[in-house]
Amino acid sequence: MTREDKIFQLAKGSRGRAKNCWRIAIRHVEKGLQNAYRDRRLKKRDARQVWITQVAAASREHGLSYAQFAHGIKLANIGLDRKILSVLAQQEPYSFRAIVEHAKGALRESVLGLKPPTGAASADGSRAVGESPAVFTASVVASMLPGTAATESKEATRADGTEEVTNMLMGALKLEVVSGETRRASVQ
Repeated sequence: MTREDKIFQLAKGSRGRAKNCWRIAIRHVEKGLQNAYRDRRLKKRDARQVWITQVAAASREHGLSYAQFAHGIKLANIGLDRKILSVLAQQEPYSFRAIVEHAKGALRESVLGLKPPTGAASADGSRAVGESPAVFTASVVASMLPGTAATESKEATRADGTEEVTNMLMGALKLEVVSGETRRASVQ
């Protein structure tokens, strides 16, 4: 295929002489390829803005601005990206609320310098002294979402090997394990 054939193939569907006149077709195709290159990057930027908007709206429902929420999840060492947080905010509001509570607890700890006594379970979901922070990853949350592969509760464990995160997410998602199969629990 010659260069001209490639250009005319790309110019197919253009209006007027841009589809069959070489001089006009080459300009039209080059401009189109420039726009396509730029817009592939703008598409990712726009998607990220939509995710941030959705997470901001959901976090405001729980009493935190987006900036406070983002800082809180960083302090709580929650490693979820904006896309996963957006999906959780829309499809799993209980899970998102649990993450917001962890973020609030981490913010309280950092601002007030308060830490619960060792071994005490705090109501706000904050960590005990000496306990390593829960590390949420996209794979852990994705494995817990209904309709995805690998929903075994044993696969979603904390970085240090305990299953605290799994149990918290299972409760937040209202899931139960019945004979090795994870499914939604019946709500009374």
